[in-house]
Amino acid sequence: MTPGTYLRQSREEAAMTLRDLALCLDSEPAISCQSREQWLRRIEEGIDPLGCTTANALLSVRALRLDPELLALLMDRAAGVDLAVRLVPSFQPAGSAS
Repeated sequence: MTPGTYLRQSREEAAMTLRDLALCLDSEPAISCQSREQWLRRIEEGIDPLGCTTANALLSVRALRLDPELLALLMDRAAGVDLAVRLVPSFQPAGSAS
């Protein structure tokens, strides 16, 4: 599952439209609600990545009921982060220099 898929499923379970969600979020710099809606659609479709600032803003929308740990895990996977290295600092992937 991608972060965008998780966001879409959570939004749909909350019976929110993309416009509803866009209205819940502020942006810096300020952009129109329509632009925020298009941007969220691109995240849900996997075209644009979900960044940390956006993830934090989405986590503040209680109606979505996003699990912060699951969202972080999905974001790491989407970014290609090696979770074993991150979670166990002494772990060395096969073929890596010591």
